[in-house]
Amino acid sequence: AYFNAQVINSLFNYLNGSLDTTAPIFVNLALGAGLLTVEQLAWRYLQYAHNRSYLYWGTQMVPIYLSKIAGLDIQRFENSDFNKLINKVSQDYNWKPAEFMASCSNVLHGVLRMISTAIVLLSFAPWLVILLLLGTIPSLLVEQLQAKIKWDIWHVKGDSSRRYHKVAWMMQNKQDISDMRLFGL
Repeated sequence: AYFNAQVINSLFNYLNGSLDTTAPIFVNLALGAGLLTVEQLAWRYLQYAHNRSYLYWGTQMVPIYLSKIAGLDIQRFENSDFNKLINKVSQDYNWKPAEFMASCSNVLHGVLRMISTAIVLLSFAPWLVILLLLGTIPSLLVEQLQAKIKWDIWHVKGDSSRRYHKVAWMMQNKQDISDMRLFGL
């Protein structure tokens, strides 16, 4: 935004005759384009790292999770609250670490953008920086509330969610489909 403003100012000054050369216009265009290119390359790299993270965590977490589940006492699975917890974990364990990493990189990107915006705002209206910072608080609070609501939904709907996933699994399993047809279920 800063370099765009400088280009417009330089262009205006050149057209009014108060600037003899077009060099500042092209310098600011080049600097703006360079920064935009760096930002886009960094964003593409973050997307690449995010995709690699999904693959890595997915392949690392599945064996760990399955070995831990296999080592539990069968009696634990009789407990409804334990089954709700297992259902929550089983839906997310292989992709949540990667999602966390992606969220951290998105937060870092947002913080860097906010800092650069704050630097530009400080040059002509410092009070807008305070407004910028205050404007982020409601968003953070809403995000935190949404995360809690999403987690609580699994607790409240744990039994029906577990039944849904069990039936969905059974409808894809050849032996279960045969048994259901045989017994008219």
